[in-house]
Amino acid sequence: MRLLCIAIACLLAGCNETDAAAEVTMNDKHPVIRIEMQQPIQQLLAKSPVPFEKDCLEQANTCVYEHDRRTGDPNLPSVDLGDLQLEQVTSVTIFNDETQGQDIQHLKLILRSVPSNSPHEDYRRFAYTLIDQIKQAGWQHYYFPSDPRIPGDQADKVMPPGREAGTLSHAWFDPNYQMDLERWLEVDSFYRWYFHKDGVYLQMDAWRNDSREAPQERGTYLFSLTLQTASNFWRAGLPEEQRDRWIEFLPAELERAQQQRELAEAKASNTGIAIDHDYRDPPVAELQ
Repeated sequence: MRLLCIAIACLLAGCNETDAAAEVTMNDKHPVIRIEMQQPIQQLLAKSPVPFEKDCLEQANTCVYEHDRRTGDPNLPSVDLGDLQLEQVTSVTIFNDETQGQDIQHLKLILRSVPSNSPHEDYRRFAYTLIDQIKQAGWQHYYFPSDPRIPGDQADKVMPPGREAGTLSHAWFDPNYQMDLERWLEVDSFYRWYFHKDGVYLQMDAWRNDSREAPQERGTYLFSLTLQTASNFWRAGLPEEQRDRWIEFLPAELERAQQQRELAEAKASNTGIAIDHDYRDPPVAELQ
């Protein structure tokens, strides 16, 4: 699935290029792609056991490097992120802003989970098994700076995700809290958890497509993990004209976000919702 090409296919005609530097080696028929954030992209391509296809949009100074497989491929690769090993990866995509250098700043992985049209409970278990794996690798729950720090143990006191505007860090998606199946199915088909570790931000997504014949019993889901360095993460949240000077503009944005959080937490506290005052925002090393 070429994510960039879906959005801008008509602009990329004739722009495809296959990197021939990737030498194919196999480990029990499953190649292992080892990736480090901020690793030079060309270094990854030279050492990768599988080829990547490169698509560029020169007008936007953007290139995408992708290795894509069919979901049913019996020899899907694994991805080794150093602290986190992921099996059955159907797609590896690196998004690169060419103006920001040639290091890996933005990575997306799509995973094969359980067979299509399986019980929702099977997918729910897969999601929380993956979350446990991420947590065991040292990743911690992340709240967006403007969001109230409402933990999952307060889930009974907040509306389902999608019906409560203005917050991305929803209590139902606290990775330290597990929804039961009834609550799981109350979510409007889109699930998202946030983590941070060592200046990198990880977003875990799941999209649910209910079965037509038995929508409350079965469905088909797509799971993905997106990793971004602090530079890529914070630049993306600023107006385009501020992104090249994000270190200069970010402190004011964080101060505004903190004020928004304080107002939201005061409102939540007044309705009897507890706040996780022990949570501290991870430092942005570039601002230290």
